[in-house]
Amino acid sequence: MIPGQSKEVKKLIKSLESLKKVVEANPSQPHMQAAETAVSHWQRVAEGRGIIPYRLNDSGVLSQAFHMGMEQDPALRIDKGANGGDLRRFPQMFQGRREGFHRLLKDYFERPGYRSSGDQCDLVVLETARLSRFLGMWCLEAELAAPGQEGATPDLPEVEDDSPTMLAKTYLPYIRWHMLLWEPYLNEAIVSWEENQLPGFEKALEVLLALLEVSAEDRKSFFPPEGYPIREIGRERIKIWDSSPEQRPMRGHSVFNIRYVQLIRLLQETKEAIPHLHLIQEDVITYIAMFKANRFLTVGSPGFSKGGGGVQVVRANTETHPFLLAPVDFYKKAMLFHNETYSVDGGGVGDMYLMLRQLERHFKFQLTNASRLTQGMIMACLVAWDENRAREFTRGMLRLAEHLREGDHAA
Repeated sequence: MIPGQSKEVKKLIKSLESLKKVVEANPSQPHMQAAETAVSHWQRVAEGRGIIPYRLNDSGVLSQAFHMGMEQDPALRIDKGANGGDLRRFPQMFQGRREGFHRLLKDYFERPGYRSSGDQCDLVVLETARLSRFLGMWCLEAELAAPGQEGATPDLPEVEDDSPTMLAKTYLPYIRWHMLLWEPYLNEAIVSWEENQLPGFEKALEVLLALLEVSAEDRKSFFPPEGYPIREIGRERIKIWDSSPEQRPMRGHSVFNIRYVQLIRLLQETKEAIPHLHLIQEDVITYIAMFKANRFLTVGSPGFSKGGGGVQVVRANTETHPFLLAPVDFYKKAMLFHNETYSVDGGGVGDMYLMLRQLERHFKFQLTNASRLTQGMIMACLVAWDENRAREFTRGMLRLAEHLREGDHAA
């Protein structure tokens, strides 16, 4: 153990000892399995082979949250709905977006026999992603105007001083609260669609519809707890599991103590700097709270359902895709977007987003080693769209179009 990290290591070991006491006081199968998984994960992080999920903290300051990496230049945004600088516009604009989204969901659920078509699902997920981006952009605007401001509140206090600084300090906690309230439910719908799971997608939409229709006071109960996982800057969307498992008696032998001893020994004996010590420390504290509350918030990458056996999917396997059937045509269109002959303001970017999503789904059905590079290029485009970066989105499309034109994307 090197001298510079001894204080942090001792602090972490003390927290791990507290965790061990909590686990030993709750000798149930789910608690023990969660503890084994968590300690093994922290060991991988300490060895430089894993990452710690970013989580909602008690201050509300989200310096590494995804929206902080969105486009800051209003002229270079795909959706310019957050432009203008006057944060007082947010409540009215957000109400308009909510009303439009509410009409869309009502229309979706009032069309039995047709609502589950792929086209209807695509229309809904596009607007869901747009609403997520809208909230992220407004929160970024406020964060930039009042850096370091803490707090998140559902009610907008009376503004006593309408100077830009005081407006930002007043509006940031309000805008932040609404982004944090809606984003988990928007994310669940988008990820379920991405996973091609129709039942999960419709269940997520039902929750969103309920959230839209309850009173403002009842909506407060939907707010995520401290420790809720947050998507990080520059990363794709995450799958979040929120579970409160039934407590079952222990069965068989647990390896928690073995994993625990291995991690303690690693912390005590490593002579090189251990990466992410403070993040591991924060995650241990979060896990202690989760064990005590029996509410586990875990993170992973979205999966994918190919259907079969009566399993309902958003879309079945499509044998091909327009970008693959006519890669030269896609290249020409991507070039026109890139050189701004087709402007972002002129529309069509939403359609391109959905086409890229369908291409992503195609390669998940036809997964090969050669297609992984193509999938990475598609994901870069989709992240740029989420980040509201028009230039990076069109540039990424052009790179992808050049790659598809070469014809080695799925060899």
